[in-house]
Amino acid sequence: MKQGTKNKIIRRCIFAAAVVAVFLIQYTASFAFHGSFFPSGLLLPLTVSIAMAEREYAGLCFGLLAGVLTDTASSVTDGVFTLFFAVIACAAGLLAHYVFRDTVLTAVLFTAVAAVVYCGILLAYNCLIHDVTFAGEFIKRIYLPSVILSAVFTPLFYFPCSALHDAFKADMNTD
Repeated sequence: MKQGTKNKIIRRCIFAAAVVAVFLIQYTASFAFHGSFFPSGLLLPLTVSIAMAEREYAGLCFGLLAGVLTDTASSVTDGVFTLFFAVIACAAGLLAHYVFRDTVLTAVLFTAVAAVVYCGILLAYNCLIHDVTFAGEFIKRIYLPSVILSAVFTPLFYFPCSALHDAFKADMNTD
């Protein structure tokens, strides 16, 4: 096996382990970011950061992994989170590769937009369950802080993902 292929396998195994670890941290009942206070969580910035480092196809696979894990923890198991994470990760990888520069500001922007869409999905679901009059309270207390926290935590994931990608890409001619 070529050294470049070994590096790619090691890098992607580390990213997969990071997705699983962040999922377990996010959905552990004793963790501070669990539940309704931070619904977009830490998994969204991690998925966007990995997708920006790995580009569209690998980003799609990591988005599928994060979405499947989120769907297993969700009370509604219709696959909407799998689809959401896959689309967001693939879009972030495509946009970072072909349209935007791969910077931390771009990662924060992608994460903030993704968190707004994610919280919009949850808001629509909660408005179906509860009365629509609770929408303002949900936005103010839960969803707006969630979007802000997702954007704030993005650099904590972007820099290690980018550094890991660059460290394992150094020996390769193409990726």
